[in-house]
Amino acid sequence: SAKYDPDGVSGIINIVLKTGKDGDRGLSGGVNMSVGTNDNYGIGGNIGWGEGPWSIFANYGLNINTRDIEGNRSHRNLFLTPQNIVTEIDAGRNRNTGHVLNGTVDYQLDEQNSLSFTGFYTVGDNTSSNRGVYVDSIVGGATPRHYDRPTSTTGDNSNMDYRLSYKWTKETA
Repeated sequence: SAKYDPDGVSGIINIVLKTGKDGDRGLSGGVNMSVGTNDNYGIGGNIGWGEGPWSIFANYGLNINTRDIEGNRSHRNLFLTPQNIVTEIDAGRNRNTGHVLNGTVDYQLDEQNSLSFTGFYTVGDNTSSNRGVYVDSIVGGATPRHYDRPTSTTGDNSNMDYRLSYKWTKETA
């Protein structure tokens, strides 16, 4: 069935798929991939199964992204005598990797009531390297001082969430 707005600009298309006996839905799945600028990638997949009152869904995703860091700053302290200017130039790279796993089990108690259990797990890591070059100058004074500050950091994270849900659907007339 289809329904459109009066101007014909947008609409709704409702596609009803044929189901097996007693509402069995069978097995389904899909995969996806993405590529972005600046060394960004993603891949994922999902799978679902339904039979009788049971439905099970799971999906997984992997994301890898890289971000270049660049910046220039200049600070001038007007309250000191003599005045000084600090110029900072930063350059570096940050790389993140993340895995996401999500799963849901639904049980249809009857036509109006269902229970769902969902689990969500994420794990990831990041590495970052940066180099800051500083020049400290005294206005009208001594030779500027130079500082070179390389930094490198690594980290990881993980998270788990669980949810138990009850759903009630109001019967329509």
